[in-house]
Amino acid sequence: ATLGPEVRVLELAQVEGLRRLASRRGGLWISPEEGHAEADDDHGAVDMHLWLDAGNAERWVAAIAADLAAIDPGNAAAYEANRTRTAQRLRALDADLRARLAPVREKPYVVFHDAYGYLETRYGLSPLGSVSVGDGRAPGARRLRALRQLLLDRGARCAFAEPQFDSGLLRNLLDGTGVRSGRLDPLGAALDPGPEQYFRLMRALADSLLDCLGG
Repeated sequence: ATLGPEVRVLELAQVEGLRRLASRRGGLWISPEEGHAEADDDHGAVDMHLWLDAGNAERWVAAIAADLAAIDPGNAAAYEANRTRTAQRLRALDADLRARLAPVREKPYVVFHDAYGYLETRYGLSPLGSVSVGDGRAPGARRLRALRQLLLDRGARCAFAEPQFDSGLLRNLLDGTGVRSGRLDPLGAALDPGPEQYFRLMRALADSLLDCLGG
């Protein structure tokens, strides 16, 4: 709102063809098949972790390149060449992640908060629930007991913490269960910014899932 009226604004969440999933309710999901429903523009909140779908990333690249070419037509050919090259890399990344994660698709796990719906939906993963109902919202003792029982009943292989949140709750949850702990970072907080950041982020998430679920 503080920018001048001549500034062109691209709303990434509204890009045509984007996969937009509805936010899941609560922190326990009865079955992995529940997943995310496709979001309805008129009902319910959209899960805004949109970047964790490589297909969305490719659509964003196309939209950004088109807007840049419209603003700076003298360099339209360069923007298009960059778009083509980046789209090819994103498709290769998508294929690589699909192949690498295939062996752990049916391995159940729990995450700290519900940030990974796009990744889980795209690659058919099997989450059971989240420790936190929403970002920064601590669960009560009753829900922790229910989640602990779910871990045991469903044979969860791993529970994932995040560097942005206190992992003490997760340690208490897992104590005595034999369930492994891992770490996922949906933001890539420790990664250096630059043209490789997105690719490193997605591969790091796959590495963490494989390390904990694949053993």
